[in-house]
Amino acid sequence: MGTISKYGTIAVSVFVLAIFGVVIALAMSKTIPDSQSMSLLLGSVVSMATTVVMYWCGSSSGSASKDATIHQALTGTPTPAPTPPTPTATPGA
Repeated sequence: MGTISKYGTIAVSVFVLAIFGVVIALAMSKTIPDSQSMSLLLGSVVSMATTVVMYWCGSSSGSASKDATIHQALTGTPTPAPTPPTPTATPGA
């Protein structure tokens, strides 16, 4: 995975999770009206956030590990599996 691709993936993930946070905060504060359109928006944002989490924690990380294992078996040289960035602690948390 190239550097540009890696940072692009991270940027999209951060953007989706930020939008998720904003929509949830607005929904909880009753700033946005309760309508069918807003329910669809909330469902879509939750789905996108779930996809981001699954990318970093689920099948994609397992696939990268599998690729590294296959590379090692074929070449005899170990290649470390790419790991997702670790979240940084937020102040006051």
